Amino acid sequence: MTSATAKPASAHLYWARNKSEDKVLTGEHKALTPEEAAALAAKSAGGVGAAWNKASTWEEKNIAAWAIGVMRDELLPPLAYELGGQERPLPASPLEAAVASCKARVSAVDSVKGEATYVLSRGKEKVLFELGLKLKLEMELLDESGALHEILTGTMHVAEVSNDELGDARMPSAKFTCDQTAWKPFFEECAKASWPSLKASLERLVEQAKQKWRN
Repeated sequence: MTSATAKPASAHLYWARNKSEDKVLTGEHKALTPEEAAALAAKSAGGVGAAWNKASTWEEKNIAAWAIGVMRDELLPPLAYELGGQERPLPASPLEAAVASCKARVSAVDSVKGEATYVLSRGKEKVLFELGLKLKLEMELLDESGALHEILTGTMHVAEVSNDELGDARMPSAKFTCDQTAWKPFFEECAKASWPSLKASLERLVEQAKQKWRN
């Protein structure tokens, strides 16, 4: 016979002392209001990173193939710059050639190799890369009147450039060849002056990677 003073099964739990809590323990659930459901969905959808990593503690993605393709096909081919004047002076030209300015551009991308990784750590994004670049350059040398004086062609091989170098004022170690032998020192100095433009391309790679891989 059941006693009239029998206590519910939850009575021995110090945190379950009222009828509403007894209902929770016995399986009686209250449905969420539309407002509560919407708030819960918004909280689940928010944040940066994969669905399995909502806490954004650590996430790492190998994006090397994507980064190499973007550099090779999109960011390096249009690279161009001009030297001449007080802000970007020309190096000394050989044979006392009357060169007033140099218009340089990437004529071909021979190769882009290396590694790239997208990292999300505690909500902060990083793009880490180590890339080797081999580019063909073409330089148009103009005289004071703007007439074409000479066209130089050659290559620039940067064995390794990483995100650590993005704050540097000078280009990382590189090797150069020039098809016009007498102009090689001039060509090399002009090629080194491509660093601000090359660095800007790498910075764009980082920003594009964050936009693409953060979700």
